[in-house]
Amino acid sequence: TEQTSNGMDLPKAIELIEKSDHVGILLPQDTSFDALASAEVLTRTLEKRGKKIGFVAEVSTEKLPHPQALKKLASLGPLPKEFIISYDAAKSPVAELRYEKQGEEIQIILSPKLMALSKDFVTFREGKFLCDCVVALGVDDIETLDLGKTVDPAFFTETPIINIDFSPQNKQYGEINLTDLTKSSLAEILYELAVAIQGEPLDQESATLLLAAIISQTKGFSSPATNADTLLAASELMRLGAKNSEAFALIAEEQSPNLIQLLGRAQVRSKFEKDTGLLWSFLTAEDFQKTGRSPDDNSRVLEELENSFPKHRASVLLWQDGQEDKVNATLAGERPILETIRGRAGGEFQSPHLKLNHAFTSFREAEERLRLLLAEVL
Repeated sequence: TEQTSNGMDLPKAIELIEKSDHVGILLPQDTSFDALASAEVLTRTLEKRGKKIGFVAEVSTEKLPHPQALKKLASLGPLPKEFIISYDAAKSPVAELRYEKQGEEIQIILSPKLMALSKDFVTFREGKFLCDCVVALGVDDIETLDLGKTVDPAFFTETPIINIDFSPQNKQYGEINLTDLTKSSLAEILYELAVAIQGEPLDQESATLLLAAIISQTKGFSSPATNADTLLAASELMRLGAKNSEAFALIAEEQSPNLIQLLGRAQVRSKFEKDTGLLWSFLTAEDFQKTGRSPDDNSRVLEELENSFPKHRASVLLWQDGQEDKVNATLAGERPILETIRGRAGGEFQSPHLKLNHAFTSFREAEERLRLLLAEVL
C-alpha cells in the first residue's frame, strides 16, 4: 500500500533515526538542488542530535553549487569504514592474540606457536561501513544506481533504509517509505521530518534553503505539480523567517544564463503530439557549443520540458554529443514504459531518464526508429 509522509511511517522514521549513531545519506547521480538542499537541512538537523553523518556513495563536492549555503555538504565525506588487520596463521600459527592500550596507542600482540611470526603475513583492508540506517533522498530505485565498487550490494539488504521521495516512479524499497505523491518537492517532506525530529521550528537559514528548493523544483511555483499544500509549506517557511529574495537569488545563481539559453533552444525545437501523447525535442552539437553546456545537462532539459508542456506519455530528447555527428536519444516517462524500452533497445538509466545505447546516423533516422518502437510499447 502507498504510504505518505503524513502517515504512520513518520514516527517510525524518527524512532529509527534516534537509535542510530551513524546515518548515511544517499543521493541520485543527477542530483537536483531540491535533493541537495534537503540533504543539507537533514545533515544540520541530525548533527544537532549528535549523529555522525556521511555519504553512502561518493558525491563530488568540488562542483557543488552554492558551497556557502550548502556548507555542511561541502565538507561532508563518506561514512567511515571498519579497518581490518589480517594475519595468515596458516603460514605461521598463532598461539595467543591480545591487545594493550598505552595512552592513545593500541597494540595488537600475536604470540608465536611454532615459529617466528613475520610482518609479510600481515595485510590491511577496509571493512563494512559504520552505518545504522540510510536516508535516500529522491532515489526512485536503488538498483539503478551506479555505485561502482564503493558499496557492497549486501549493504542495502543489511541496513534499514528511509526512502524519501515524491516521484510516482519510486519503487517503495525502503524499510520506511516517506513517499508522498501529493508533494511537489523533497523539501516539503524533509520540512515535516526535520521539525518532527528536533521538536521545534527550523532556523531562518534552513527555512530559506528549503524555500529555495521548493521554488527550484516547481519552477517558481509555475509547475503543474504545484498545489495548495506546496504553497502552504512555502508560506510556513516564510513565517519562520525564510527570505524570499535570498531563495530566488539561489535559484537564479543555479540557473546560469547559458543553461537558460540551452533550455530555450530545446523548447524552440520541441513538438508535442496530442494524438500519440509524445513530446519530441532536438539539440544539435551547435546548441551545446554556442551555450557552453554539455549533454550532462540533458536531465535538466528533460525536466524543464516535462513541466513546460501538457501532460504526455513520454518525452524523447534527440541530441548530438558535440564530438561527432551521430544522434543519441534520452527518454523520460513512467518507469514501466522505460523498462520495456530498455529491454527491447538497450540502454542505461540516468536517474530517472533512459539513455539508449544505440546512436543513430541522423535526427530523421532516430525519430523514425523510435517512433516505431514507441508505437509498439505505448
